[in-house]
Amino acid sequence: MSNSRKTNPAKNMTKVIKMSLFDEIISKLPKVFKEEIIQTDNYLKTIRPLKFKRVVDKKAKKVTYVASDYGVSYMFKISDDKLSHNFQWYIVYNGKVETWHRRADFMDETLAKIVKSDHELAMRIYNAL
Repeated sequence: MSNSRKTNPAKNMTKVIKMSLFDEIISKLPKVFKEEIIQTDNYLKTIRPLKFKRVVDKKAKKVTYVASDYGVSYMFKISDDKLSHNFQWYIVYNGKVETWHRRADFMDETLAKIVKSDHELAMRIYNAL
């Protein structure tokens, strides 16, 4: 976390405001990137039962959202002039190989629905898995 100082001239006092790492990273971005990340952040926080956990990596300039119980992750990779997105379904493996699974992620159903309206998009998503 970083600190920024605000001085109140009337009281001649300095107030330290702590900024989260997430806020620190996005504060330096172009407005369009910042708005997109904040909108997605708010949306992902509301999805239940997934309960995404946000992880910020300052060195790699990325923000990752993980719903580990369901094997789903979403990531923003940030550069100065580009904002990349990455969405993944993965296998949950808490134990022996026999217990590895995808937990009710509805991937097959989602792709089947997308293919009806946009076959090319469904194939791109499938091939990216």
